[in-house]
Amino acid sequence: MVFRTSAAVIDGTMTDLVVSDFDDGLLIVVSQYKKPGAFFRVQKMVVDHPQDMGDGSPQAYAIRTMFGSDFEDRLFSAANFLAEDLLLPDNTVISLALRDSSPKVLKIVSQMIRKNKTW
Repeated sequence: MVFRTSAAVIDGTMTDLVVSDFDDGLLIVVSQYKKPGAFFRVQKMVVDHPQDMGDGSPQAYAIRTMFGSDFEDRLFSAANFLAEDLLLPDNTVISLALRDSSPKVLKIVSQMIRKNKTW
């Protein structure tokens, strides 16, 4: 198991990050509330027509809410953005507790995760 933590102030809000790489999966926790938020399972899917992805990459992701509200669309969209931007491996769980899930904040969060990448 590889375990990394980081923290940064993003637009005046302290943002904590934990990346845990287990033998059978990856856990990423991003919180601006000092506690875990909604949990999403990320599964890599195979795309029948790679040219549909624009870059020739045959990767797409299925995001499922594990814990938390299914109606939290902004966090669901944030999990999807992070999965696609980071090319997350199969069997990844992301926990998000974000006050601000704007594109600007998500790009900074993505950079934080990249710096602590364990996979």
